[in-house]
Amino acid sequence: CVVGWQDPDIHEIERSSPMPADETINVAAQVIASRKWKLKFRDVKAAFSQSLKSNRRRSIACRQPRGILIPGSKPGNLILLVTEVYGLVSGPAWWRVSFVKQFLDRGYVYVPMDRCALTLPGDNPGDPAKGMVVLEMDDVMEGGDEQHEKCMAEIANKSTFGNIKEVNQFREGVLFNGRRW
Repeated sequence: CVVGWQDPDIHEIERSSPMPADETINVAAQVIASRKWKLKFRDVKAAFSQSLKSNRRRSIACRQPRGILIPGSKPGNLILLVTEVYGLVSGPAWWRVSFVKQFLDRGYVYVPMDRCALTLPGDNPGDPAKGMVVLEMDDVMEGGDEQHEKCMAEIANKSTFGNIKEVNQFREGVLFNGRRW
């Protein structure tokens, strides 16, 4: 965790990351249920450390953590940050760019009314969607057909997920976004 308020570019970089509207989460759950897809929730482990390489126009560095010496470094060395990390005000926004790119690269498209929701379109215009995801920082609500499942497996090869919970496998339900599903 770095001290983000000391970032010299704090006023020039993207600092916001949208959160899904309650209506989006409810509609997504209804679509997933109506299509009889499996409703799953995933969380990404150490999300910020899995972000793309930073695109800052000038590099940023930080001091080493107190009491810890980074392997290969000497006391007093600065650590060059190759991506946005936890603590930087740009961390959440850059993680979102990095994570959403994985879905867009696989053909998902934004839902026009909420950029936290994406669908995997059908094969032809007018065909029903093959899957749907709602992204809330490093948590994912999702459901879909076999093609969607294949895309999620590909994303899981690039991003390390912690818990992956399928709702119908838990008698007590699954907690997501402050709700028990």
